[in-house]
Amino acid sequence: MFLKKYRGVIITFIIAWAASFFLTYWAVGSGVWMKERKPLKSLDAFFPKTEAVGGFSEDTKVREQIYFELCRHLATRDVGLDDPIRDMNISKLKEQGWSVYQGDNDVTIFKNMTGLCQTCQGKRHLGIAGEYVAIYQGPVGVPGKQLEVLNIRVERLPTEWQEKVKRGELNFASEQELLEALDSIDEYE
Repeated sequence: MFLKKYRGVIITFIIAWAASFFLTYWAVGSGVWMKERKPLKSLDAFFPKTEAVGGFSEDTKVREQIYFELCRHLATRDVGLDDPIRDMNISKLKEQGWSVYQGDNDVTIFKNMTGLCQTCQGKRHLGIAGEYVAIYQGPVGVPGKQLEVLNIRVERLPTEWQEKVKRGELNFASEQELLEALDSIDEYE
């Protein structure tokens, strides 16, 4: 009885609900209801500037991070008060290729470098250049710069050394260690 009496009202309500659902779905999908927004040219309005005209204040902690792409090491250091970096403003740092990340009372400057870190620059490893043994800059596994091709054929080395040179496993922490090892293989020239 109730359904017969209010049947028209119920059908009208269902039709109105379905129509409003589909109109809302269409409006959201097409973006009709949204105003066109332009991208921000600067985020300065949202983030307060902590940059001083001549650089960073004494109470700001400045950290420098350099990622060396060749050896994949990250060198981090705290920038001292007498360091010239502290005298540069953010725009000058960005001109020199630094990315600048600001916190409340700290700043981190970051840069990618293509070479080896200072530790890896001193390391040496032996590899192959054609048929000869070569000296490469950097640790094993890093495609460092070829420094010298020795007058030693790989085939003349003892079998154990041949395998190590072929696999690039002859690693030396310093040039002095390398020279000591080379003294022992000079007889294979």
